[in-house]
Amino acid sequence: MEGPLTGVRVLDLTGYIAGPYCTRLLAGFGADVIKVERPGGDPVRHWGPFRGGEADPEAGAFHLYLDQGKRSVVLDLETAAGREHLGRLVETADILVESYHPGTMERWGAGYEQLRERHPELLYVSITDFGQDGPYSDWNAWEITTYALSGLMYITGDPDCEPLKNGGYLGQYGAGQNAFAATLAGWRERQASGRGQHVDVSVYECATSLLEQTDMSWIYGGKVHPRSGNGARAAWGIYPARDGFVGVVSGPLRRWAAIAELMETPALADPAYQRNGAQSVHRGEIDALMLPWLIEHDKEDIYHRAQAKGLPFGYVATPEDFFRSEQVTYRGFFQDVDHPVAGTLRYPSMAAHFSDGLWSLGRAPLLGEHTDAVLREAAEGHRSPEREHALRSDDPPRPRALPVRPGQQGPLEGIVVLDCSMVWAGPYCTKLLGDMGATIIKVEANRQLDSVRGPAIPPAIPLSSYAQDDPGQDPWNRSGYFNKYNRNKLGLCMNILEPGGREAFMELAAVADVVVENFGGGVFERMGYGYDAIRAVNEDIVFVSMPPSGNGGPEGRYVGYGVAIEQLGGIVARTGYPNDVPMKSGINYGDPIAGIHTAGYILAGLLHRRRTGRGSYIDLSQREASICWVGESVLEYQLTGRISEQIGNRDAFMAPSGVYRCRGEDEWLALAVGNEREWRGLCEAIGHPTRANDPTYATVEGRREHHDDIDALLTDWAAQQDPDAAMHHLQGHGVAAGLCSYNRRVVEDPHLRARGFWPEVEHTSAGRHLIAGVAWHFDRTPGAVYAASPCLGEHTDYVLREFAGKTAAEVAALRATGVLEDTPLEILQREEAAPAGD
Repeated sequence: MEGPLTGVRVLDLTGYIAGPYCTRLLAGFGADVIKVERPGGDPVRHWGPFRGGEADPEAGAFHLYLDQGKRSVVLDLETAAGREHLGRLVETADILVESYHPGTMERWGAGYEQLRERHPELLYVSITDFGQDGPYSDWNAWEITTYALSGLMYITGDPDCEPLKNGGYLGQYGAGQNAFAATLAGWRERQASGRGQHVDVSVYECATSLLEQTDMSWIYGGKVHPRSGNGARAAWGIYPARDGFVGVVSGPLRRWAAIAELMETPALADPAYQRNGAQSVHRGEIDALMLPWLIEHDKEDIYHRAQAKGLPFGYVATPEDFFRSEQVTYRGFFQDVDHPVAGTLRYPSMAAHFSDGLWSLGRAPLLGEHTDAVLREAAEGHRSPEREHALRSDDPPRPRALPVRPGQQGPLEGIVVLDCSMVWAGPYCTKLLGDMGATIIKVEANRQLDSVRGPAIPPAIPLSSYAQDDPGQDPWNRSGYFNKYNRNKLGLCMNILEPGGREAFMELAAVADVVVENFGGGVFERMGYGYDAIRAVNEDIVFVSMPPSGNGGPEGRYVGYGVAIEQLGGIVARTGYPNDVPMKSGINYGDPIAGIHTAGYILAGLLHRRRTGRGSYIDLSQREASICWVGESVLEYQLTGRISEQIGNRDAFMAPSGVYRCRGEDEWLALAVGNEREWRGLCEAIGHPTRANDPTYATVEGRREHHDDIDALLTDWAAQQDPDAAMHHLQGHGVAAGLCSYNRRVVEDPHLRARGFWPEVEHTSAGRHLIAGVAWHFDRTPGAVYAASPCLGEHTDYVLREFAGKTAAEVAALRATGVLEDTPLEILQREEAAPAGD
């Protein structure tokens, strides 16, 4: 199948997880990905898990998943011959992706600056733990290191226990997904300009971008965001069921009565539980009323019963549940792939259906399987005959020039997106596109605001972080949650169900490149704005629908929030303290996972449009997006019959790995040891150098067997240490250590500040404040945070005049009829009901 990257050659010099996952996605969309491996292969080949427990570098779960669709070439880059071969490969490459420690590629003569003069058209992508510069750029890190520093770990787990890393490798997968989208953005710009550039993606910054509103709690209100276990309020977390665990998610207050009906418990319908903030105040009472019914029913039965009542429940799913799911089966998400050593297994594919297909991915290569063929092609200067198609840069003509705001810049400048999404998943996607220069028009209606603006009339216990910790006269404009993820956007407030609003919306759709919606399955279409309706006015539109489980099938109209999606997607099943209940994330992880996927898929759709002149309908499943980030566990289940267990902060392939309490209140240090060199460094750093030579601890297997003993040693040492000083001390000895940072520390982190990650914006109502910055660094066409989020309807007139082509009189007429209104309906109704003179 021809994809948007067919004819593009990618050199893959990556290891661990983030880089190989990025290049796997490039291969799936048609790129010829050449994986350059060291003699003996990428170390991840040796990780497993393996069938029968017998190590085989051709058949480990990580390798089988991450290296799908690639060609393998073995080169020893420490030799002159290996470097010479690499130079020839670069001659025929369009994109180079690397993940080595900064300075390593330069040592081999293949750093960006070294290649730029000879290959100015090369797109060069670096995926590293801390980026190419800054105080931490030379530090060592594994998954737990960057995860702890990002602030994600501090907010996950029970408040009376140590912070908890999410199970698996979400930080790595997240950076890989980000890098994939950044690579497509860079390639699209390369098509237009003919010039390459350096794209610098930091694992740390990608993870720090996902703090939901945790960072805004400090920035807006000076509050440290605590851990809250499996939920800070009733009916928003993990609960036991008869056969496992279910996600009880109450949704908006108007749905609360349905919970009482579902659980056949009239006492739950007490009006005291139906007020804003009541689920926090009365958590114990509500939990006690729900539990008897929950433990008498199976998790999937509860899920389906709740969804039948419009309740966004989930359940804690494992790979076994994935394969049993009628919805996942209906969508054909798993694809059978045969491998000469591992046999036929079912692999996660892509988390979306494209109207033109676009995705095809074969098996992982054997080590060095393609060395001779690829080196022969390089020696002959061979390039794919499809390459000319891959370089096309023709976009559809516009009826007129559209404006760009001051400071708006980046590789996506000129792209117009109608953002009809709410909460986090869709807005996170469009935030990423806006950071890269796309024009984002945020569409809202005063009768139904984006819920993360918070209630128009806030409760006594605020549901959001407000600027200066003050709701003010317009709390809907002062929510830290909304203001974080909607920067760089134009605010349009218009009732699109009214005839005048419908006409104006379709005029905007006619000039847009992309439309994004994340309503429940079929809702947008029933409103009259499905793909066919939009395509009728703009046949090359890229249209994205991103409901919880995708469109169609038995669950196509189910509803959901990120807190339930992470359960259905297998993330919660792997997260938790050993021998304890599964634990929800400190954030609603399903949302940003879906958002990052969608940004990349939109860019694939835009590349496809350039290549063929056709738009795309992209039907994304948020649930499947989460499963993609636990892909190796799906293969582990098939290879071994095992379901990944909760191992707390330990790591299946490293030892020690954990979190250790330091001096001070709730102060913790995370570290992991991935090899013998790091073990020697740790022993020296903590004053036990003789342990480094003890054969008991000489291998990772030995250290895993004696992990409890090592933990005791580290616990005693850490208890006497200042966490910041300990981190620097251990890093000085080559140990991958990092603070378990809380939100204040993250905001004040010197490395993030040096990298420009915390720019300031001036908001009309909230004032001047910091905000999380751009996670992808482009050296020639950098993105920017150039504008604060919009107040409700702040740009309505501007958008309708400049983009829809309305006259001032036409806009005034729409406002006079109530189609346009910048004040929430709830406030207007309160004012109307107020006695005269009040």
